[in-house]
Amino acid sequence: MASRLPAAALLLAAAAPGLAQDAAPQEDAQRRSAFEDLDRAARAIVERCGPAVVRVEADRPVTLRAVAATVEARRLIEASLRRVCAQESVTGTGFLVDDAGLVLTTAAAAGSGASAIRVGFPGRGVREGTLVGEDALSGVALVRVGPVEGVRALRLAEGPPAAGALALLLAPSPLEAPVLHLGFVTEPRRAFGAYDAYLVSSVTLDPGHAGAPLLDARGSVLGVAVAAREVVGVPGRAPSSFQPAAQNLQELVDRTRRIERAAPFSTFVPAEELRRILADLRERGAVRRGMVGVLLASAPPVVEEVLPLTPAAAAGIAKGDLVTSVDGVPVDSAARFGGFVQRRAPGTLVRVGIRSPGSAEREVEVRLAELPFASRRPALFRGLGVQERPHLGDRRGGGVVVSSVDEGSPAAAAGLLPGDRILSIGGESVPSVDAYVSLTAGRPGEGDQVQVRVLRPGEPEPRTILLK
Repeated sequence: MASRLPAAALLLAAAAPGLAQDAAPQEDAQRRSAFEDLDRAARAIVERCGPAVVRVEADRPVTLRAVAATVEARRLIEASLRRVCAQESVTGTGFLVDDAGLVLTTAAAAGSGASAIRVGFPGRGVREGTLVGEDALSGVALVRVGPVEGVRALRLAEGPPAAGALALLLAPSPLEAPVLHLGFVTEPRRAFGAYDAYLVSSVTLDPGHAGAPLLDARGSVLGVAVAAREVVGVPGRAPSSFQPAAQNLQELVDRTRRIERAAPFSTFVPAEELRRILADLRERGAVRRGMVGVLLASAPPVVEEVLPLTPAAAAGIAKGDLVTSVDGVPVDSAARFGGFVQRRAPGTLVRVGIRSPGSAEREVEVRLAELPFASRRPALFRGLGVQERPHLGDRRGGGVVVSSVDEGSPAAAAGLLPGDRILSIGGESVPSVDAYVSLTAGRPGEGDQVQVRVLRPGEPEPRTILLK
C-alpha cells in the first residue's frame, strides 16, 4: 500500500489547481494536511476492511477457457490435457459478506467442479470452504467457511454510485496486508456481452483480482471484480475422424480457436445486483431468473417458437417476430437477449422491442415469469438438497454436503444450512449421494422424526439435528 498511495497523491497534486510552485507557504501547509488526511483515511480502510479480503484457491479438473469448441471437441481436448495434468489450481480473490462465515468470490475460482476450496485469511491461516451456490450469468459464487473470530464482514453500498466517484480496489498481496488501488467510477452501468449491468472503474485489474471488492470512500462495497467475456465468433468443427492423440491436438485447437474476448475495461457486478444474488444463493444455491417464453434463432434473434401459457404468448409475440431491444437496450443475438432478461427477477415488467414481418417496430410490455431452475440437487428429502463432497485426500474422505434448503421446509425449520456435511441419517452413514438417496427413499412420511448428524464448517465437533 505504501508504494501506491504516494504515487496516487502525486497524481492528484499535479492536477490540483492550487499546487503551483509559487504558492504561499500557508497553502503548502494546507495541502500537506489534506494529503495527510488522505493517507490516514486510506490506511483506516485497509485496517478495517483488509482482514475480510481473502485469497481463494480451488483444485479442479483441467478445462479450456480461452479456446471455445463444440461440446465433443472440448471433451476430447480436455481428456488429452488431463493425461498430462488431471488437476489444476485456480486462484482468485474473495471477501467476507456475512459474519456467519460466507465468502463472495467468482464461479471461475470456486464454482461447481472444484474438488477442494481453500480460503486464506490475512494472518489467520487457511480454511476449507464449501460451495453454497453459484451464478453463471454474473460469474459470482458463495462459499461457506464458518465464523472467523475478529473479522467483520464487508457491507454492500446503498444505491448506485455516481460517475466520477472515488473507487478503491482492495486486493490480496504476497505480504500480510492487502493492497489498496485507487481509481474512480467511470460508468455506473454498462452492457457487455450477455450482461447489461456492469459497473466500470478506472482501476486496473491484475491477474488474480477477480473476486476483489471495489469500495467507496466509506469502505462499503460498490461491486465485485469479474472477468467479463463476450462471444465474438463461430466455433469451428472438429475433424470427423479425430482421435485424442498428440499429433491431432494442435489441429483441433486451431480449428476451434478464440471465439471469446475479454472486456477492455475493468468490470464489476454492482452492489445493487449483488444484494439479490446473495439472497438467492443463500436460500437456494442459485439465482431466480426471469423468462419471457420464446425460443430464438441465434442471430439475428428471430422468434422460432412461443411457448404456451408464458408472458410472451400473453403479450402477443408471434413466430417470425424479430426481437430488437429490452428496456431500450438494443439486442442483436439470442444470447444477449437471454442475458438481459435473465438478469431481471421474475415478476419484473420489461419492455421488449419487436418488429413483425411487414410491420413497423413496436414495444410490448411483458411481466417476466420464473425461468425453471435446472437444480444441481440430485435428491430432495423434506426440503433438503445435497451434492457430492469430493474426496480431498485426507482422513475425512468424501461424503455428502447440503447444497440448499428450501424455505419453509422441515429441513429449514430444523436449522440445517447449506455447507453442512451430512455424516449419518437415522444412525446410517452417508458416504455418497447414492447412499443418501437409498436411505431417504425408505424413510417414513412427513411427521415422523429422523436424526441427522452433521458437521458444520468452522465447528470442531458434529451436531445432531432432529428432522421432522
